[in-house]
Amino acid sequence: MKTKVRALLESVGKIKVFTPAIILAFLGFVVAYQFVGLAPPREIVMATGSSGGAYASYGKGYSEILARDGITLKLVNTSGSVENLK
Repeated sequence: MKTKVRALLESVGKIKVFTPAIILAFLGFVVAYQFVGLAPPREIVMATGSSGGAYASYGKGYSEILARDGITLKLVNTSGSVENLK
């Protein structure tokens, strides 16, 4: 009988120790989650105006820079400011 009581008391002692530790760990994850942002996108779309314009060359430059970090830049040619008027 004493061994059963002793085992029960040991179990209660473990619960008293591990319950606050689990709660603190959970709260730590909740607080850390508040400061962690989402991962940046791996593909970006950029409108560059006409294919021979200055923005197209800027887009190609950005594409090369972003490719170093594994980010794909998709360049989309537009009609430039003429398209904005529509």
